[in-house]
Amino acid sequence: MPVFVAYAHDGKGKVVAPALVVALRRRGIEVIWDGDPENRATMSQPAWMMRGIQRNLVVCVLSDEFVTHFGRTEPASVRRGVRFESFLIIQKFYAHDSAAHCPIVPVADPGFAAERAPGILAGIPLSRFDAATEAGADEIAGRLRFLESRVPPAPPPRELSDIVSDLEADDVEAGGGPDLVREWLGCVAGTPVEASEFVGTLPAVEHVLRAADGGGLAQELVDRCIAVVNTTQSGLCDPSAKAKALIVGLAWLLRRRRELTLASKVVHEAVELATAAGDHVTAALGRACLGHIHRELAEDATGRSRLKHLRIAEESVRGAAALLARAGDRSGRLAACHHVLAHVHWTRYQLLGERPALRAADRLAERAARQLLAAGTDVQHELLLLRAEIAVARGELLRASALAGRVTAVLAGQPTDTTSFAGLAGRAHLVSAEVRRHDAPPTAVRHAEEALKIFDRAGLTRHADRSRWFLVALRPEASRLSRREVARLERWCREPGIRLRAVAERRRRLDQRVRPRATARGEWRDILREVGEG
Repeated sequence: MPVFVAYAHDGKGKVVAPALVVALRRRGIEVIWDGDPENRATMSQPAWMMRGIQRNLVVCVLSDEFVTHFGRTEPASVRRGVRFESFLIIQKFYAHDSAAHCPIVPVADPGFAAERAPGILAGIPLSRFDAATEAGADEIAGRLRFLESRVPPAPPPRELSDIVSDLEADDVEAGGGPDLVREWLGCVAGTPVEASEFVGTLPAVEHVLRAADGGGLAQELVDRCIAVVNTTQSGLCDPSAKAKALIVGLAWLLRRRRELTLASKVVHEAVELATAAGDHVTAALGRACLGHIHRELAEDATGRSRLKHLRIAEESVRGAAALLARAGDRSGRLAACHHVLAHVHWTRYQLLGERPALRAADRLAERAARQLLAAGTDVQHELLLLRAEIAVARGELLRASALAGRVTAVLAGQPTDTTSFAGLAGRAHLVSAEVRRHDAPPTAVRHAEEALKIFDRAGLTRHADRSRWFLVALRPEASRLSRREVARLERWCREPGIRLRAVAERRRRLDQRVRPRATARGEWRDILREVGEG
């Protein structure tokens, strides 16, 4: 069984690892490491590392930087390879119940202090190796041969089609979705795959990642996207496949990270590639994605910039719908465009309070639902919730309650510790809170508090602000407000986050006053300007 050498490219690592590789090969041990030219030129380093660590014995060369970054989770621009390898090594460690027969061998220079070994490696015997004299190489080679006789060989990889079938299964989100994605990554890394075939598997993979919330897996997916679309079996780049990979892979990950401006540039490139290739369906997919991105940019912008992003979002999605209509698309993509356009108008209503935008959002959302049903496709949870939120704003509380209830029933058995499901579950609770605001305030409070808990846990700040403001508006006396002041703030300012900051600033001013007095209209306007409404 080959041996994979994991090490850091620091002072000791660059001395010990190459010498160890030479010494082991001299003793008949097959070694895999990134110092060989063919491994440096691999299309995807993450997939190569994953395959090497999962399928082989592993030697960890302990050095200062390797120990420092082993198992670290916080974002960093350095030693990303060590961090990625370390998580694979941790997984490999926990897959074996005996430290004595664990297929991982920590190796260090004679001067390395054993107590500095990272947590899980500290429980495995440490071997010493002197790079200058090769002292310790015989002991390490013997230990590796012993482990080879005890560790069963890795099972042969499955066919790509079998893995994709499992990814498309209805219940994969609740089980081993991330493990399936890792298996998929290993398969496409180890088997030559044409770009068109690779891109055809992306929807199933993306579906699992949305549910699993796997940031690290998403980065691996992006690495693989870039590798595949730039290097095919024929040696030529497929511009249509590259466009799809950029939209579904890289732009999606950037949106998750809220790097929206960069995501916009990536999608623009993808649209240009697809248009030049005559692939109007992919170009439409990109334009719809631009609608999402500029809608999200509008939420973070103010003034004219906000209006500009809303206009670009609407134009982009209308352009996508026109392309699909000309292509005679009957797959449900046109319904997806109307869904995005409805969301753009809904955001316009939320940010600017324009009643025509609310009516347009309602009309488009209902059209999208009808088109999906006509195409034989289930109406997605996201669209159901959008329709429920619109119904609340239009005062159609019974309809809103029915729509939100359908989503809640489906999500009851799903995990709520991921951003995707948390967003849906929290929004459903907030809709339910709005529905019960007048006839059952205690129930409304419970729903709003549950929504706030979910949004805070998932880091969804804008939704959390909406929940907090709902609670303030429902019980204004707790924040030393009158109902007239609540109505005034809602009329003057559309942003719940700014209203909350205004209430906090007003409380601070009240606490500093010698004699309490009411806050005048002019002072409220001054507070709003100070906290950011301007």
